[in-house]
Amino acid sequence: MQTRLIIGRSALWAADELDQALVLRVASEFQGFARELHDDAVSLIAEAVAPGDRRRQLLLGLPYQAARRLDRGNADTRALNQDFNLFGLALWSDLEQCNPGRVAGWKIALETLNTARNGLAHDDAAKIQAAEQVGWPVSLASVQRWRESLDGLATAMDYVVGAYLTAKFAAAPWKGSR
Repeated sequence: MQTRLIIGRSALWAADELDQALVLRVASEFQGFARELHDDAVSLIAEAVAPGDRRRQLLLGLPYQAARRLDRGNADTRALNQDFNLFGLALWSDLEQCNPGRVAGWKIALETLNTARNGLAHDDAAKIQAAEQVGWPVSLASVQRWRESLDGLATAMDYVVGAYLTAKFAAAPWKGSR
């Protein structure tokens, strides 16, 4: 009986650890996507302004990258807004126009994911509890919900940023590769 109890506790501990790792993974994957999308936009703008001049393109990209919050903190709603606004894009407004009614849910999912992520990364039980209190406990079910929501957000961001850059620079930025 004692062995069974210990194995049960070990299994619960392992499941909790896996759930926590998955929360961190989903947050980092989304941040990586957002940073890559921003890099692609910087490259497209630089190519449009200085076609064929790689040195000038690199110089043109520096201010966008130096001001980028995605390199210094979470991919939260404010960071995304600020970073994509560097190009003149009103990200959340454009997302709402293309996806009426979905943006509020994406924002909630993103903010609670970052709250849980920060709680885990900084061993802050209050942040973990804050996410839990609004319906996002650190669990496999929440990870799946976050992933589904952020997949939708990523797809919409890809479309909105691509459409904006196409309108501004008359070039299809992603050529169907995304």
